[in-house]
This record gives sequence, C-alpha cells and structure tokens, in this order.
Amino acid sequence: MLAADFVIGIGQIVPHMVAGFAGGAKIVQPGVCGAVTTDQTHWLSACYQSTEIFGKIYNPVRQEINEVGLRAGLKFIINIIHDGTGEVCRCVCGDPVEAFRSGCKTAIDSYGAQLLVGTDILLADSYPGDVELWQAGKAIYAAGLALKPNGILVLVSPCPEGVCRSHPQLAEMGYMPFAEIEAKIKHGEIEDLTLASHIAEVGRVICDRGVGVLVSHGIDSAAARRLGFEWAETAQEALDLAFKVKGKHAKAVVLQQGDDLMPMIGA
Repeated sequence: MLAADFVIGIGQIVPHMVAGFAGGAKIVQPGVCGAVTTDQTHWLSACYQSTEIFGKIYNPVRQEINEVGLRAGLKFIINIIHDGTGEVCRCVCGDPVEAFRSGCKTAIDSYGAQLLVGTDILLADSYPGDVELWQAGKAIYAAGLALKPNGILVLVSPCPEGVCRSHPQLAEMGYMPFAEIEAKIKHGEIEDLTLASHIAEVGRVICDRGVGVLVSHGIDSAAARRLGFEWAETAQEALDLAFKVKGKHAKAVVLQQGDDLMPMIGA
C-alpha cells in the first residue's frame, strides 16, 4: 500500500480498458501495488461477465480500485485521452473519481463501436496489441460483447512473439471454460491469478460463449488447437469455415483495431 498524505496520479484513460481499469486510481491499484494485490484485482475482474464491467463507468471492480486509491491518499489526477492516431484529444484533471468518470465518457464516445444487435460471426484484428496472443486477448474480450451465443470469433493477429513470454505456461494449459479454471484455483492447481483471469476471460468467449478461429503466422495450427482455437491460414479461409458452420445467411461483423474498439450493442 502506498503511504502518503497527498498523492497526485498522472496517467491515461486507455480506450480498450475503459471498463474500469486504466486511468484514475489505477495508478495505485494495481499500478504500484505488489503481486498479491495485482493478482486479486485481475481475478476480481474475471469473476464478472464482460457486459457487467466493460464500458461501464460504474462497476464493482472500479469501485474497489477507487477505494484503495483514496485510502492511499490519492487526491488529484491528470489523465489524458488520446485518439486512434495517438494525438491527445482531451485532458481531465481533478478529483480522482469524478475526473476519471468524465474522461471515460470521452473515451466511450471516441471508441465505442455501435451495433444494433449481436453477430453470428465476428472477424477482428488485434492491432495495436498484436505482439503476442496475451496482448491480442484484449480484442477477444471486446469481441465477446458483440458475439451471439454459439457464435464464431475469427481473430487475426501476427503474434510474432508467440503466445506469452511472461506466462509461458499458458501455451500448455490453454484456454478453458470459466467453471474449470475456477475449480483449478479452488483446488490449488493454479496460483497465478493474473494468468487465471486471462484464461477465464478468453475462455468465456471461445469456450463458454462460442468458438474461436485463430489466423496467425506466429502460432501454428498445433499450438492453436492446444490453446482451444481452430486455426486457419488466412482470414478468408477462416470466414469460409465460419459461414459453412453458421450458414450462408449468418450475420458477420468486422472489427478493425479490435484492441482499441468497444462494441456497444443496441446503442
């Protein structure tokens, strides 16, 4: 815990994390907190459906982050919101909670992708988070908001560094349904809660909710299938497979820069 009488937080409200993590009191939790607190924060977010926290300015995970920041002495924040080119489009300053919420409204307006209904097939790239699959997971979280139950997600990401350098065990464990990863934690089979939260959040999309097809030259077909994906050489091949499964009249949506966009259904 950060001990101080007065703390100023300087950071940014990152679009794909408008759900309640980036900016504001995040500079304290998990920003300068230890591994245990960071793990618990990540796992807490995994215990909620993405529709409960993603894009929700008021949500229980952000509430906990705010509480820790305020108890640590955070009194004033300076947050920037940038556009898709990296240029600053707004700066918010002041109260750690109210200034953050104001900045989130700008980020939602700028990066919300409005859809009337969910889709059967969603094709998404993960740019700019495409160095490894762990980064590309942000596009999967976003896609889960727009995908209908039993839908098919096609993820296109180069992943030149493979699956995940910081958590190499992910390549062998793979993704799994939420109930399964929850049981592994309960029985002490997995202790890394940051890893568990990533597995759970991706698993909710490609295991619980639908099917994932990976198009990546950095991850081969055998590795993709160990992870829980189907694999295709090209985006067109993946789409052909998806339409073969869902039927020629299936609805499809393309999400460009899926790492940054947030689908908003019925908006």
